[in-house]
Amino acid sequence: MPKTTISICVCSSGVRESLAYCLQSLQAQAAPQDAALSILLIDNSVHGGGRQFLNAESQYPVHYLHVPSPGIPVARNAALKLAQQLDTDWIAFIDDDEMAPPSWISRLFEAAVVNAADVVEGGVVRVKTLQGAVDMARAHLPAASISHLPRVKTAVTSNVLFSTKLLASPYDLMFDENMVFGGSDREFFMRAVLAGAKIVSAAEEPVYEMWPVERTTPYYTLTRWFRYGVSFNYRYRKNHAFFPGLAYILLMFLYKLAGVPVKLALLPFRMVKDKRAIYRTPATSVADIAYAFGCIAPYFGISLNRYY
Repeated sequence: MPKTTISICVCSSGVRESLAYCLQSLQAQAAPQDAALSILLIDNSVHGGGRQFLNAESQYPVHYLHVPSPGIPVARNAALKLAQQLDTDWIAFIDDDEMAPPSWISRLFEAAVVNAADVVEGGVVRVKTLQGAVDMARAHLPAASISHLPRVKTAVTSNVLFSTKLLASPYDLMFDENMVFGGSDREFFMRAVLAGAKIVSAAEEPVYEMWPVERTTPYYTLTRWFRYGVSFNYRYRKNHAFFPGLAYILLMFLYKLAGVPVKLALLPFRMVKDKRAIYRTPATSVADIAYAFGCIAPYFGISLNRYY
């Protein structure tokens, strides 16, 4: 009986120290029963710096592809095409600054089978240091149950497994290479759901992401959440008729904006249970405002063109 084939894709700038540890965590995976794993490293750097992280001694084959054209959706599409050339059945994505627990891919695949899902999205746990992420991934214990997982309307490529049938008719999906500002993964899976695919959330099967202090600055937070809003605008304008798309965007704008005073009003009550709320609530409120204005920014001619 032919084995099920799974390709795990890592798109990288090729310069992060974390990539070596990410690849090590993938080589330590326990493969699902009767499944064959391979790793696809898509090097999106100009000079092909990712080659230095390849290890000749590996449990699973590594397929390296240098894609110098900048843009995350470009690299993701290169991964899809390579997976198709390898005639793989399932594709997983993980970021190059994330570490996967040894049971990760087996649990996602089991979740897909048990829930009859086309896509399984796992969770992401942010850790301040690289070593901390490595240690937590190694120590992770699988969730007790992965049956009856909740359905969701989209997913992201930081932790996801999906069937390659999404690349064939009637789906014919590829990542939108116009979305250089980010969000092409959410848009990809949004189209999958609109075409009838089933996505479930396995939030208790996480990967562990290094989240350094520079990502906690106000500037980084504001620009990141503003980009999220711009991405929301793009995908709803693209995938819905004019008036329904406009309605979704305006509702999201109002929801994010109106939620800020509610959060702040409830802050004293939240602090009774969690003293850290005094720091988190103002930060999330500012992020919501940035997201809200990102939702409507394109209507005022504001666009984002930077590589993300």
